[in-house]
Amino acid sequence: MIKSIVLATTLLFTGVAVNAQTTETAPAAKNTRAKRPMNAEDRAVRILRMMSSKTNLSDAQSAEVKKILLEREQVKVDARNEDGTFNPAKKEEVKAANKKANEDLQKVLTPEQWTKWEAFRAEVKQRRAEKKADPNKGDMRAPDAEEDFY
Repeated sequence: MIKSIVLATTLLFTGVAVNAQTTETAPAAKNTRAKRPMNAEDRAVRILRMMSSKTNLSDAQSAEVKKILLEREQVKVDARNEDGTFNPAKKEEVKAANKKANEDLQKVLTPEQWTKWEAFRAEVKQRRAEKKADPNKGDMRAPDAEEDFY
């Protein structure tokens, strides 16, 4: 009789412990490719990392480039509505910020570095156009598989 009670109690506690360990994971956690919202500084740092890997920026250049990119990304954030959609009325402001950033970047980067950066941007633009033309072509990846950004 005692063995039966001990066995029943053990099974009961085992069942409770197993149920306690199963928790629901958030949908974003299940999908490893889920995008998290990025603020202006996150985007600027991401672009800076790409530039550093493609053009071998020095520390002094990195600091200046980060400042330029942060200013541009802040203008882009300001051009969005409260719900996160792009405000078409501020399109010219964003274009001007992009143009100013490119001019400033050309001053900071060497001609060789600027050429490498422009080539990379053209490659990305081409891949985006191909992806847009044929969405079933496959996922878009950075040129180098070891890089963790795009």
